Amino acid sequence: MIPRKTLTVFFATVFVAAIGFNFMLENGESKEVKSFFPDRNQWELKRISITDDNDKSLVFKRVKCVWVIGDDNMPSDEIKATALAEKLLNLQSDDLVTEKEGDHERLKVSSSQFSRKVELNFKDETSMTLLLGEATMGRPDHARRVDETGVYLIYEPKITKISLEPNVWFGSADDVSGVSTK
Repeated sequence: MIPRKTLTVFFATVFVAAIGFNFMLENGESKEVKSFFPDRNQWELKRISITDDNDKSLVFKRVKCVWVIGDDNMPSDEIKATALAEKLLNLQSDDLVTEKEGDHERLKVSSSQFSRKVELNFKDETSMTLLLGEATMGRPDHARRVDETGVYLIYEPKITKISLEPNVWFGSADDVSGVSTK
């Protein structure tokens, strides 16, 4: 049998911990979630351009509701291209790193130094550009919209790891819908 004094101390400790935890939840600072492309949906998107720091780029265009690649309108793997579009439009973060313009080059999110530049063009003729800096040793990437100074951590997707090789994104010529006929 457990002594009464031991049980009293145990329950008192649990009670104090519960009150402290509740106090922290009620009075703690909540982080604001940053949505990079608020109020936009995938059907408004008509072009995606991803460029690396060596000026190599990959361009997706929506032609008659189908994602194609490049100026030749090569058919893409529709499932992959659609998933990429969704991930880019839903990109968000609650981890603000800095709002100082002087830190942009160091974090590789300046207009002259970046790991990837993602340009999204919409049906209403507007566009938005996101600059990404690749972090070292598996850490999250840094991201900044060009029209803002805030730099945020991005955990998923690892945009700096997206292949810019068109053959990775090609679908078969007889299957532009993304649904396999095989």
